[in-house]
Amino acid sequence: MVTESARASAARADELLAHIGRLRADADLMDGYARRLRAIVTTLGGCPTAPEWSRRGW
Repeated sequence: MVTESARASAARADELLAHIGRLRADADLMDGYARRLRAIVTTLGGCPTAPEWSRRGW
């Protein structure tokens, strides 16, 4: 049976927590993009001069 040392496990836990932090930051960034895109859809949806393809309800 193979066991890991406490130090190795702590290092992996730190790496995992750092990765989780990066994923959360990416998710926040993507959420910001989604909000901006929804605002654009709303704006174009009410704009009669916008191209027809851009006024479709997504």
